Amino acid sequence: MRISNLVRVIFIFFSVQFSLFSGELRNGVILISRRAKNQEFLIVSPFQKLLSLLGNGLQTGLNFDEGIELFRQIERLRLSVEETEDFYSFIANNLVDFLVVSERSGIRIDLLDIRDLFSAAQNYALGIRRDELGLNRGGRALLNKMLSVKDIKIIGEQLLEALDSSFNNGRIDKANYLKYRERLEIITLMAGLWATSPVSSKSMLRALEGGNTAIMAANTQMSVSIPGLMLASLEFGAPLMFESAMSEVNLQDPNDPAKIAIGYIGRNPQEFAEVVRYYAFLLGYDLPYAIHADHTTVSKDTAEAIDYAKRLNQAQLSAGYTSFAIDPSSLPAVREDTQLKTLNAMEVEEFLRLGFDESLAKTLAAREFKKLKELSSIEGIDERKINILMDYIESQILVAVLNKMGYEDLMSIPRMPGTIARAIVENGPFTSLEELKEIDGLGDDDIFYIEGIDNAVLLFDYLKAYLDLKRIIEINIELAKFIPEEFGLEVEVGHIGRVDPLTGEAVMTTPLEAVVLIEALQRFGIKPQLLAVNNGTKHGIVFIGGKEVPTTVDVKRTDEIASAIRPLGVSLAQHGTTGTPFEVIKDQLAGNILKANVGTEWRRTVLRSMPLDLFYRMVEWTVEEEKRKAPEKFSGLLPVRSYTREQLLSSECPYYALIIDPIKRAIGVFRAEIDNISGEDLDLIVETTREVAREYFTAFNALEKVWKIVKYLGWGW
Repeated sequence: MRISNLVRVIFIFFSVQFSLFSGELRNGVILISRRAKNQEFLIVSPFQKLLSLLGNGLQTGLNFDEGIELFRQIERLRLSVEETEDFYSFIANNLVDFLVVSERSGIRIDLLDIRDLFSAAQNYALGIRRDELGLNRGGRALLNKMLSVKDIKIIGEQLLEALDSSFNNGRIDKANYLKYRERLEIITLMAGLWATSPVSSKSMLRALEGGNTAIMAANTQMSVSIPGLMLASLEFGAPLMFESAMSEVNLQDPNDPAKIAIGYIGRNPQEFAEVVRYYAFLLGYDLPYAIHADHTTVSKDTAEAIDYAKRLNQAQLSAGYTSFAIDPSSLPAVREDTQLKTLNAMEVEEFLRLGFDESLAKTLAAREFKKLKELSSIEGIDERKINILMDYIESQILVAVLNKMGYEDLMSIPRMPGTIARAIVENGPFTSLEELKEIDGLGDDDIFYIEGIDNAVLLFDYLKAYLDLKRIIEINIELAKFIPEEFGLEVEVGHIGRVDPLTGEAVMTTPLEAVVLIEALQRFGIKPQLLAVNNGTKHGIVFIGGKEVPTTVDVKRTDEIASAIRPLGVSLAQHGTTGTPFEVIKDQLAGNILKANVGTEWRRTVLRSMPLDLFYRMVEWTVEEEKRKAPEKFSGLLPVRSYTREQLLSSECPYYALIIDPIKRAIGVFRAEIDNISGEDLDLIVETTREVAREYFTAFNALEKVWKIVKYLGWGW
């Protein structure tokens, strides 16, 4: 009963106005008028308008607020397994003779189709995800195949016709007719909710790993981005995930539960997931998709920060997220704050031991540095001396980590021989990492090989990388304990956008760092599918000299890291994809990445297409907010409305670099207006989003690849 993608998109997008059951709304109830032989009757159906949402597209005559409220009513509907089984027995005993070929579909359903409908409703009630069944892999439910929304509507329509015929022929009385009609409507709604619900990203990733395809993870800061992406996914058969980051969607302020700004898009996890499911239900989007919790960030190593991350993940789990990313990547042992702390604590004697003359040693010891780049302004210090100093500082930081470790701690390090662990304990504590090289097995000649890394690796360097990442590993382990194993998991090493505090250049993740993190997590039973790294990209749009420039990606480093983690069963997640040229993605990246985050692009797309007055007000609000921080940046600029929308969204405009990123903070302020964009304005947003999505799907080699996931899941489509 599955129709082609193109026909299906036309059916959904242009919203062929056919409802499973037709009726007229009067004073809040639906009056259904039917002629049965020589009689007429009216049926009060409280679920009629709810059914009109299922798969009927955007042109429902409802605004967003009305539609989402109806959807909430739908999600609260439940029949027990016993009630559905009772109804199924009733159908098998009373209605089968009345099932006929549908005039609308030209299809006659049978008991297997009906069993599938009822099983779908039961699975929804029991909280069983669609990817848990494994229809062709020995799964739980007695399903012949996974029903599409179109299938559900056809089966529901024919069951209603059979119910009518049975009543009109005197086989059932009016009381039972009304009882089972209501149950049929609820079962249809429950089946529709199940058919459009998210699946675990783990199954999606497994289906496509090792190929040449990346799944787009769309960061939909504005709700009106969602329908265009879903329709594009349907049309082009491309896999899709929806994601939100902690900065956008988080928990309410415990000191002010009524606070509107819950993250800068003004939603909590429950609301974000609800909006995604609402549009899936409305559009009949029944392809496998996931809802991803991007960047559960722990940027401060405090109990409060870690506890907040746990509570956020719990809220996301309760909301129905099916994919998670843990991100304490900004907390390596060696970072600017720990380097500054070590530098500012150094005495004159330490500088002298490094070979610095007395005058320079006294100058450095007396200085309270606020930034490491201040070193270059000190008279008498050159690049060679700075490198010596920074190597010493790194050694001091890492040896402090090492000296706190006992034998059991050392043995938790992957690839650590027991003999070396014992020798470290016996010879410690150490004053410098260089002292470790005197231990047999940690010298300059003690090398080994890691599958996927071309060059030999020193165990000494492996140990250094572990010491630097030790706290990141521990936080990952702590947070991952609260995420069920059946969900997809992404971790990160090498903070995205991290730069060297001395040079300002990007600090790229190394293949060794990637391997150490993954091997350490796997040692503790944590098995992520994805790893995010710093391969040169940044979140948002990159500007140089006030002008937008393409994102720089180190393709060679990306290939090296992907090759290093592939033997460990892990693939790369590409962050900061907006701004990366499509030809670079398609020809040089797609084969090495399995998930690609796209967020800023959808914000720009909506800004280009939303109602003009709303656009100007969002820009003006942003300008006023930014002026409070740095009024000098706006000195001499003409009023916002002196420029056209096209000019304001051009990198040639003096406002563009000042507002294109911070305007995201206006989303929560104007959320209600954005949500309720409708008519031609919404049509334009949907169409432009669909067109841009097609370009990304093409670049990710994702066209028609969703069917590989469907086949992997064994859905029988």
